[in-house]
This record gives sequence, structure tokens and C-alpha cells, in this order.
Amino acid sequence: MQINGVASGERIISLRKDNLWLAVEDLIDSFASFNLWSMLAWQEILQRYRRSVIGPFWLTLSAGVMVAAMGPLYGKLFGQTLDTYFAYLARSIVVWQLVSETIWDSC
Repeated sequence: MQINGVASGERIISLRKDNLWLAVEDLIDSFASFNLWSMLAWQEILQRYRRSVIGPFWLTLSAGVMVAAMGPLYGKLFGQTLDTYFAYLARSIVVWQLVSETIWDSC
């Protein structure tokens, strides 16, 4: 089937290429406007923790307390040295919080 002299399959492929190029242009523009999205992120953090005394450092402090509490206990249970296990546990908790908050906030 032809529409305006162009086969429908060719039109779909052309639309996909156009949409892909628009998506790439949008990503490039987004990275170029660093000031805008960094300011919006900072405003979101300030708004979320505006009534808290320690503010945006709450997540950092809670992760540090969790590592300090779990590190010696799990290090002994798993029979590992504390210096290597603390680093592993801290990285794991930070990655878990990143994934968890991303899923939670994306809803």
C-alpha cells in the first residue's frame, strides 16, 4: 500500500529514524543544560528535607550508621577482616539505596 507515493513500510522505518534522532537530540540538549537540572535537583532536595534539622545529609548519616552497626557484626559472622568488609558493605548499601530510591521515586 502506498501513501503519497511512499510505501507504508518505508514510512514506518523513516518515522523510527526520525524519532531516534529526536531522542538523541533531546539527550544532547539535556546534558547541555546542566545548570537547569542541577538547580531543579537541588530544589527538590531542599523541599524534601525543609523541616529536618540535618537536611539533605540525612541519607548519608543513616547509611553511615547502618554500616557502622552492621559492619562488625556481619564481618564476624562471615569470618572476614573488617577493613575489607566495611568497604564492601558501604558500597553495597550505597548502591542499594540508589536503586531503591530510584524505583520508589519513579512511581
